[in-house]
Amino acid sequence: MEANARSKEKRRVRRVQEQGQPREKHFNRQVGVDSPEVFSLILNPDGMLAFLRAVRQAARRRNVYVNLAKVKKITPEAIAALLAAIHQFRKFGTAISGNVPTDATALKVLNHSGFRTYVRNSPDFKYPTLVGKITKRNLSGETFQNHFDQQLAKDLVQFAIGKMAESGHRPGPSYAVFCEAMLNTWNHASELVARREPWWASAYFDAERQRTCFTFIDQGVGIFKSHSLTMTLNILVALRYLDRGELLKRILHGEIPSTTRIPGRGNGLPGMFEHCRAGRIRNFVIISNNTIGYVESNIYKVLPSEFEGTLLYWEIGS
Repeated sequence: MEANARSKEKRRVRRVQEQGQPREKHFNRQVGVDSPEVFSLILNPDGMLAFLRAVRQAARRRNVYVNLAKVKKITPEAIAALLAAIHQFRKFGTAISGNVPTDATALKVLNHSGFRTYVRNSPDFKYPTLVGKITKRNLSGETFQNHFDQQLAKDLVQFAIGKMAESGHRPGPSYAVFCEAMLNTWNHASELVARREPWWASAYFDAERQRTCFTFIDQGVGIFKSHSLTMTLNILVALRYLDRGELLKRILHGEIPSTTRIPGRGNGLPGMFEHCRAGRIRNFVIISNNTIGYVESNIYKVLPSEFEGTLLYWEIGS
């Protein structure tokens, strides 16, 4: 009976992973997970990845209560990552609930980011005027247009233009970056050819710094599980002459060819790097698997935990 139960659970999990079908019923027990005080993947990647790992582990066996009460600082890319995690585990039948930061500034960022449009709120909650917008891939169909959605990118950029109008800044090449990110997700993010991974995108106008913050997150296999390395690089990694931080740097610099080996392909990440080097986008950060790259400052690190998928973050403005 125990063996049959384990087999049944494995079949359920496999069905969810391959077809996106939900569990037959919700869990009955709940566990709480405390968030870090600095709720930011770009400022506190170690703490945030540990938090997301704890949520991921708990969500496979219990309902989860996310405790944000102690958050002192929060950034928009972490809000999008939290939403992605919440919706990812709902397909397992996990109910995820939580509270909000008690810190007034952190609460304001959360409320104005667009986060509240995706979660259940108390009846007396009054929606503020948003300075952020969050959107996700359309799950209603499995067409190329739904995954590579140029209109979605246009909507986010237009939203940013409206918020930045008074400051006189332009959104730069953000539309092109979004399109490259969506195309990479379509072509490379899934282990299964017939399966396309979900993604999230956001724009947030930081009035204090006069910058618009853009985020793109896919929940695929990550760069290092989708990118076929050359034999020479594989040998160097095996001999520990190179780590993933250095590999990420080389990919961005265009020194590692495309997985397809087709001329003209593989320009997505190097193109983003060129936008950053030319100053057209600022504070470009990429997180994938267990690696983070602060491209503008040329810092690349191996992280202690894995990020499931790839996160791109960049800013436009003064």
